[in-house]
Amino acid sequence: MGICWSNCEQKRYDKQISEYRKEFPELSFNYNGWKNTSIESKLSNCLELKKDIEVLRVLKSGKNADYLDGGRRGNQRIDARGQKAYAEILVQYEKINKSKYCDTVISLDTKKIDRERFLAETTDVADRVEDNTDINRTILLSVGGFVLLGGAVIAILNSRK
Repeated sequence: MGICWSNCEQKRYDKQISEYRKEFPELSFNYNGWKNTSIESKLSNCLELKKDIEVLRVLKSGKNADYLDGGRRGNQRIDARGQKAYAEILVQYEKINKSKYCDTVISLDTKKIDRERFLAETTDVADRVEDNTDINRTILLSVGGFVLLGGAVIAILNSRK
């Protein structure tokens, strides 16, 4: 192998990017296609994108990457060229994430889930209160009946004297 005087580092970098692109393909964003997509599809797409962004952040930092994918990369740290390549991919993924308003989509889904949970809890509490009201009404009527009966017995006994 000869000595490379020009563009060697760029060639290595391009090779590294193309290798990483197999795992993290280049993304594009089409607003018209996105706005016609169902909310469930948007949510799953955004959650997957968020997961990839978190993985890319760890890889960009140069940390040991074997825990991310079950040891597929081995027990090696990411070199500076790899960190730069992951940083470039991360910037693109974050840009797509902002274009798709993924934070808003995930936030709306979280609010929807919280609202459904709140409504379910409210219904449950209302049912329990209704049950307790029925029980309390029955007890109150029973006690009132006994008091009325007791008062009648006392009145009858007092009238005989």
